[in-house]
Amino acid sequence: MACRDYLREHMDCTLQELHEATEVPTNLILKFIREGRISTKGAKNFEYPCAMCGKPIKVDTICSSCQDQVKRLRESGSGSAPPAAARPNSSTAFHSHIRRD
Repeated sequence: MACRDYLREHMDCTLQELHEATEVPTNLILKFIREGRISTKGAKNFEYPCAMCGKPIKVDTICSSCQDQVKRLRESGSGSAPPAAARPNSSTAFHSHIRRD
């Protein structure tokens, strides 16, 4: 994969530089990171947004603050999960039911 190879050779690149060098859309690069297909471990300048709050992070899919928040919610037994848009790998698609006669 071009992104993974480029990042391995250019550990000081940013997300924008990776996008420009590989011509892979940034949203697709982020998807690869969140799926674990690209590792940013050791990439000192590489940051991307937390999947929940958007804060710049270097590893994982959500920042430590959001991880703590999720942990507290689970421990409190509230049973409520983060909104679908905030969950990693969640679909943002919607379905529309159109009646056709």
